[in-house]
Amino acid sequence: MMSQPKNLYFLKLQDFHLPLAELESLSFFGFEISPEQRFVLSDQGVDISDSAFFDWGGKILIKADSYEQYLEALGEAKINVCDARIETPSAGNHPKVKKDVLFEVLEHIEGSFDLSQPNERYAICRDHHSWYFVKIFSEKSNRMFEHSKKPATFSSALNATSARVAVNILKNAGSDFLDCGCGSGSITLEACHSGLNVFAIDRSAHAVSMTETNLKHFNYTAELYNKELKDWNKKHDSAVIDFPYGFSCARDEEEELQSLSLLFPLVYQSVFFSSTDLCPQMEAIGYQIIKHKVMKYPNVTRHIIHAVAGRK
Repeated sequence: MMSQPKNLYFLKLQDFHLPLAELESLSFFGFEISPEQRFVLSDQGVDISDSAFFDWGGKILIKADSYEQYLEALGEAKINVCDARIETPSAGNHPKVKKDVLFEVLEHIEGSFDLSQPNERYAICRDHHSWYFVKIFSEKSNRMFEHSKKPATFSSALNATSARVAVNILKNAGSDFLDCGCGSGSITLEACHSGLNVFAIDRSAHAVSMTETNLKHFNYTAELYNKELKDWNKKHDSAVIDFPYGFSCARDEEEELQSLSLLFPLVYQSVFFSSTDLCPQMEAIGYQIIKHKVMKYPNVTRHIIHAVAGRK
């Protein structure tokens, strides 16, 4: 008989973000979420504070297959809380938990409550099969949303959500991180927030200046260089390149291929954002493709490619 998972992780996302959420789930749990999935059940105690999509993770205190069994189990558990807030989150196609359920649950719980500054957070949630009472132990930081309001930016800058996921994918590769073509620093900010040792390069002095402004605004530190990739020879555990979309900054396919070749011997793992599928060209260079996802926006398609490169 299989044991029940100990923890539940709750996520919210819009459907067009699914490819990014699949990549993030893979980096956290080792598997991709399904299209309709908004709960992840796992024995792993995962810190999701750096997540782009997971709102919180918590220990499952009660699980029941019916509401009647759920209330009975709550009564038997004799749960006592201290300055707690109890929430009723719902997302995706999961059934909503009505407010009257909250009041009934409260009748089975002892202790004190504080809605504004709780010491403990709990959640009443359900899917189509079960009811859960969960004690939250990890929640998403709002830092990503602060980063999206960075003081220096331009119209085609990579959004904070994509930057956060790229960094999460690469965090286990090692601490030495390269933001190659840093622009206004979207990726650099997320890498700094995650505690990586960040190097950021760009051939545009104006771009480096914008990144510097944004780092100072958020009180982060990184090593910045006004350099082209062809003049860079330091080796790194991981790197990200966001190639130009072809809108405000012209796309140069020959330069993309050159960048792929130049970066290959310098890094262990890499993530590329591109307007086209670069996997065949990357494999010809020697990259091993780990994952390839496609994000379809109203006016542009972006390929996200995670690969192992030449550095062992």
